[in-house]
Formats: sequence, C-alpha cells, structure tokens
Amino acid sequence: VVMGPKQYLTELDSAFEQYRFGEARALTDQIDPTTFGLPQIKKALRLIRRKRLLADLEHAASLFSMAGKDNPLIRRQWCQSLLDQGRVLQALAALNLMSQKYANDPVEGPEIRGLIGRAYKQLFVANGDEESLRTAIGAYRFDWERRQGDHRWHGVNLVSLLSRAKRDGISI
Repeated sequence: VVMGPKQYLTELDSAFEQYRFGEARALTDQIDPTTFGLPQIKKALRLIRRKRLLADLEHAASLFSMAGKDNPLIRRQWCQSLLDQGRVLQALAALNLMSQKYANDPVEGPEIRGLIGRAYKQLFVANGDEESLRTAIGAYRFDWERRQGDHRWHGVNLVSLLSRAKRDGISI
C-alpha cells in the first residue's frame, strides 16, 4: 500500500511523538516520492532531521532526489546527513558541484558554502590538515564579509577557526 504525503507526515509525526523512531525507514519506504510537493518534502526532512535519524534522512532525501525532485534543499539535506555520519568526502563531492550551480543564489549559496566550511573543519579536526583549516576559514569568511545568508553562523565559525589557527601557530 502506497502512503500519500498527508498520511505519511501524520504517521511519521505520530511515530516520533510516541518515541517509535525505528519506524521512520519503514514508513518512508511506503511512499511514492513523486506525489510530494516541496512543502511536504521540507516537512518530512525536517521531522527526520530533528530526531537526528541520519541514515533515515539520507534515505528519504535520496528517494525524493531520485524521483526527480530537483530542489537544492533536498540535496543539501542529503549532504548534511552524510556530514553528520562522518562521510565527509562524499558530502564534499556533492557540495562542490552544488556550489558551482548555486554560487549566486542568495539562500542556497551561503548554506552550501557553510556546509563546505563545516566539511573542511571536520577534516581539520580529524587529521590536523592545515590546508583543510584554511579552506574552512575561506568558506566561512566569504559570506561573513558579504553578510549573506544566516551569516552569523559563518561569523561564529570564522572566529572560532581563526582563534584555533592562532593558538596552533598556523598561518592563514
């Protein structure tokens, strides 16, 4: 039985309210992703992400993407799920492609660059690679200096990474 968007969102929300988090995947596997509009997709991904069900978020975003839903928010959520699962290089490959396509988009450009900064920050923390630190700083600095998107997070991360570079004696 294929579940429609309204029923899926209701059942997903109900499962989460009752702490039945393990049902997310089974519920998602009962949908036809082509029947979902963008507001319904956003709500579904937000519900799953808020519960930090990262593999389920990756799965749901993949279903919507493969069904031809070509909104960058879906792909960005997919990338974020990869980052949260520690699959940084996979996420970076997709984010770099998205960055080229949406560089000038006033909403998606800063969001994508913020995730690129986060990815390089994770690489730096994981293995101390100074070039990853410099790349992360550059990604955050771009939107902070232009006051684009939710630039406050870019600024917070920029200050944090510049402080870390100074403390570690890394020239920027």
